[in-house]
Amino acid sequence: MISEEQIKFVEWMDSATGANSKLEIPHGTLNVTRFADPFWYLSRGIDWSPGPGQNLPSVSVPAGFVTDFASIPRALWTALPRDGDYVWAAVVHDYLYWYQTTTKDIADDVLNAAMVDFKIPPAQRFAIYEGVHLGGTSSWNTNARLRQNGEKRTLKLFPDDPRISWEDWKKRPDVFA
Repeated sequence: MISEEQIKFVEWMDSATGANSKLEIPHGTLNVTRFADPFWYLSRGIDWSPGPGQNLPSVSVPAGFVTDFASIPRALWTALPRDGDYVWAAVVHDYLYWYQTTTKDIADDVLNAAMVDFKIPPAQRFAIYEGVHLGGTSSWNTNARLRQNGEKRTLKLFPDDPRISWEDWKKRPDVFA
């Protein structure tokens, strides 16, 4: 159960980041196709921009970006499914975690602000934000290592076979943007 102090923290965070004054600024419906394993790629890009008073970067996630949606531990999927109402915000966050064009803290703040856009209840936002803010360093570091080793996450060619896995598709060097 989320405590009253935690809810107050979320409200304080909204105030500090300007999230309460946010306009509806996500652009683009989430159009995705799934690989055989639990990875998806965007068939159309999406854009997010900060609202007035927010000192956060705009984010454009291109078509072809590969995501695992919300990286929520399986034990929590009943309460927080990986494709919940916050999935659009999670895709933007995945993009920032992969390309690391901001700091981890800013990427986490963008996730929170984008969840505000989608009117995610404070208790859910707190759980998701705290989960990635406190536990996301491993994913952040793993992504940096994978990128340094040459892994790519944005496709220029999409598979026609719905049975192909992400693991098999990414072995093809000709499919990346």
